[in-house]
Amino acid sequence: MIEIKIRKDKTERRIAVEAKGHAETAQGQSLLCAAISSQMLGFSKAVAAMEKNKILGGTIRVDYGDGVVDVKLATAKDYKRVERYLTPVEAAIDAYVGAFPDSIRVERF
Repeated sequence: MIEIKIRKDKTERRIAVEAKGHAETAQGQSLLCAAISSQMLGFSKAVAAMEKNKILGGTIRVDYGDGVVDVKLATAKDYKRVERYLTPVEAAIDAYVGAFPDSIRVERF
């Protein structure tokens, strides 16, 4: 099961995104894992590059591990720029959930 957690602050601004796990399904398993991984890695690399170049301001943390990508955005000052990257990633994840509901769980809180 791939578990994705999208954390929001009290103003409903998304402040953290974490994806972990593996699809654990025979049909489309490798493709599903690759699809989620590419979405999350592309987003996290973009955020990390913006942080490195001091485009976002604040403190951003990006962690990678075996089957885990974790992006913390709580103090990004240029949040609109982050939103431009995060919104299509979240839409793609929702589409994957529609296609593979037994392999992906998304929790928004």
